[in-house]
Amino acid sequence: MTAKYDKYLGYLKYDGERVAEGFLDAKQSAEILLAFDESIRFFARREGVHQEFELPVKINEGSWEIQIPITLYQWSISAVGAGATVYAVTAAKKLAENDFKDVTTGDIVKSALSKIKQFIQIRKHIGTNEKAEIKKSSKIINGTIHIVNSQGGMLALSKEDFDAYMDAPDNILNNLAKPIDDKMILRIATIDKGIPREETIGPNEKLLFFKSDINEEMLLPELCDGATVSLEGEITKGNERTNFIGLEYKGFILNCRPVEGGVRPHKPFLFTRSIVHGVVHRPPGEKSHKFSYHELNQLKCRRTP
Repeated sequence: MTAKYDKYLGYLKYDGERVAEGFLDAKQSAEILLAFDESIRFFARREGVHQEFELPVKINEGSWEIQIPITLYQWSISAVGAGATVYAVTAAKKLAENDFKDVTTGDIVKSALSKIKQFIQIRKHIGTNEKAEIKKSSKIINGTIHIVNSQGGMLALSKEDFDAYMDAPDNILNNLAKPIDDKMILRIATIDKGIPREETIGPNEKLLFFKSDINEEMLLPELCDGATVSLEGEITKGNERTNFIGLEYKGFILNCRPVEGGVRPHKPFLFTRSIVHGVVHRPPGEKSHKFSYHELNQLKCRRTP
């Protein structure tokens, strides 16, 4: 087993009769790849990495498997390529100034994979996807958060891992869990010295992670068109060409446009936790996860304490 995985830092794979020959429906494959990419990038953003980075994968035969090569460790984070602005340059400089210069894309991806595994472990332990239940079942003992399930079992977590779970969108693994049935299970692993460390989702656990009607639900329903709102989050990016600032809010990136002028005066708020005041512009009936449709067409930032 060590030799098989010594060139990889992690994987996502489906095992079972349905994928015995390494095939899966093309649409499902595309959804899986996109969902995996989005989940990795969500947890990377939580660790302060807002730059674009490449995430190459290798689809393996024998099971449907995404293998992430360890050669990622030689790849460094880079700022956005085409259309890069002063904000992208500032972002790259910020990484260097904060001792990120020795952190590679591979480190970030492996850390994000660990957070995804932790997400699965927590939800399986507590047996529910209701975050209110997890809050109610948690207690702090000697600085460590313990989640107690209905059988009295305890899962110990650092505050960082607990917060990562609570901040993650409830549906973050929805399209990864979607293909699971009694003929196929999902495995996600990080690899240490060639040895996989897995978390699995089987058919009996699928409904902890998957909702069949998720695409019919309106995301952030409180942000209705024309509403005047004040939203607190982190300013993650600024683009002078498109004249938008990105606000990370409840796991989504909202595009905010100044009511007048450009985004340059708001540059000091980049990478800070701020309150954005504005009026929501959202096309009627829009429910999708295309976050660019959730726009605040007026913008005024102020830092939170």
